[in-house]
Amino acid sequence: MNLSFFTLKYLSLYNMTYPGVLDTDRKTNRGRSLNTPYINIPESLDWREYGVVGPVHNQGSCNACWAFSAAGSIEYHVRRIIKDSEVSVQNILDCSPRTYGCQGGLMEHVFEYKQAFPLAYSYSGTKGKCDASKQGAHVESFVAIEENIENSLPYMITKWGPVSVGVDFSSLVAHRGGIIGKNMCGSDAKHAVLVVGFTPDVWIVKNSAGTDWGNSGYALLRRGENACAVDNSYAAVATKVNLL
Repeated sequence: MNLSFFTLKYLSLYNMTYPGVLDTDRKTNRGRSLNTPYINIPESLDWREYGVVGPVHNQGSCNACWAFSAAGSIEYHVRRIIKDSEVSVQNILDCSPRTYGCQGGLMEHVFEYKQAFPLAYSYSGTKGKCDASKQGAHVESFVAIEENIENSLPYMITKWGPVSVGVDFSSLVAHRGGIIGKNMCGSDAKHAVLVVGFTPDVWIVKNSAGTDWGNSGYALLRRGENACAVDNSYAAVATKVNLL
């Protein structure tokens, strides 16, 4: 499993131009933290149980974790309408603006794409020429933050589905299961994963390292202790997706 290059250093460029707190009633998509109004949040939630989380895939030697993570957020909205649908990760890799193929990228830039992502999974492990599509899934709106992630995740996951986050999994290449605590990983978040649910104790995390990694491709990340730098890295989620 190779890690993408997206870093807090990269993310810090946004601090000069975006507001401190993002209010979901405003049109701004990007802020340092999220103002979360009250909604009924369950004690536990696992979106896999509702058929809105796609299969685990393997990114291979290409640093495409950002593309797989963003695809998972988009697929939640699509699979609510078309059962078992998947988004073309290859098209995300090839076409997303301001991203760098196998050198890395940010999930919000996937969500900013003006065209649609085809609804058929494909992935070659290398960046190719963009084949723009007018049919498929188009992200209408998204939210992205980089502070106070753990407090915001229950709201974001409940309201908008699985959330893309940044983590430090660099010491977990051979992870084969069990709960990941803060003492098991570092604080340099360079990898993108998808949080598909939570319990009172853990975040349920979908990785893109194949089904031999972790718990059949998933990890249980201990909640509330900034394990693997999840709390102060980056989170993004598609909030509205249209089918064209």
